[in-house]
Amino acid sequence: AIWIINNILRFSIIFAAILGFIGFINLSVFLVLYAGIFIAIVIIWQILLGLLKDVIFFIKEWVMLNTKMGMLWAQDIINPIYKLLKILLFFYMWLSFPLLIGVKKDSALATMVVSTFNSPLISIGDASLSIKYIVIALFLVVGSFSFAKWLRAVAFRWIFARVSDTGVRHSLSVFLQYSIVAIGFVTALKFIGLNLTTFTVFAGALGVGIGFGLQTIANNLVSGILLLIERPLRSGDIVEIANQTGVVDRIGIRSITMRTFDHMDVIIPNSSVISGTFVNWTHQNDNIRTVVFIGVGYKAPPQHIIDLFSDILKNQEGVLQNPKSTCHLDAFVESSINYRLSYFVNISKSDRTGIKSQILLKIYNVIEQYGYDLPYPHRVLQIQHEDSQNKNQLSEDQKNNIPKFT
Repeated sequence: AIWIINNILRFSIIFAAILGFIGFINLSVFLVLYAGIFIAIVIIWQILLGLLKDVIFFIKEWVMLNTKMGMLWAQDIINPIYKLLKILLFFYMWLSFPLLIGVKKDSALATMVVSTFNSPLISIGDASLSIKYIVIALFLVVGSFSFAKWLRAVAFRWIFARVSDTGVRHSLSVFLQYSIVAIGFVTALKFIGLNLTTFTVFAGALGVGIGFGLQTIANNLVSGILLLIERPLRSGDIVEIANQTGVVDRIGIRSITMRTFDHMDVIIPNSSVISGTFVNWTHQNDNIRTVVFIGVGYKAPPQHIIDLFSDILKNQEGVLQNPKSTCHLDAFVESSINYRLSYFVNISKSDRTGIKSQILLKIYNVIEQYGYDLPYPHRVLQIQHEDSQNKNQLSEDQKNNIPKFT
């Protein structure tokens, strides 16, 4: 604001001095007067903005200290009201400028501006579109988008707060947002006088375009609606889609945003999820089973090994006690006795990979402690050397077929 005042004041003085020097005394006086009024409006506007900011800050502090849901009130109610008041103050201050400089409703300037805004620009069917109606329609569309975005957040945190399933809350909030946007768009069309029946030809052409060029986009939009209705996956679910594993960050109307465990965002079209196969690890609950196979040498008593491994699983932090973890003898193989360890981990609260690493480390330590071994397959290569005299008696073909080792 200070930069605006300085530049307006500087240019007004210079331009007024030039006009006065060349003989336009009255015009230079009016220019300085109007510039002074403009600067006064800017100063008053900034003062009122500062006062409004202080009042809003005081209200937010009081609400956050004296109410249980102070943060929600501050974010979802007070902040939007503050933004709306700033917009209204802006228009009020600058619409008062023509009145302060003496522009009346029946003046030539006001008549020209009103005539320009009311004059038709284009005609669609029986409706004539003027600048006034186009501007109002744009305000309606932008306002409906802003209101729908705010209502989505309020619906998720307030209106549907009693819905325990966050996926259902998200779906209901998104549907409410899209409904408000659709209503705002139709209202804007009705306001400017457009009859929706006049779009019959356009709708037919659009349908042909969707059938050919926009088929993929339409497929993704319909798939997004189906995902919100059926909810095979929800925000926060751990899923495996298209050879990518991660957490569902956002379900949009066109695509799904998934954040992998490498902190990379993967954008997946909705149609790929609906038409393909994917794994949802946390669809019903967050308890995931992990199976580990361990081979121990034959000199270790099997029952002793089962007891040791069971104690490790029972005392391991992060391993759930219900469902119960198990350890069973799995198979006798040529160099070891294999054991099958099975346990459950809540992957939303614990690190599945880290717990597995700790279990394997404890298994290694306990086997070393009792002097057992973790065998690996052994291979014996036996090479027989034939007598040189017998080799000389072989035929030439047989000599050529003798394998040679290098």
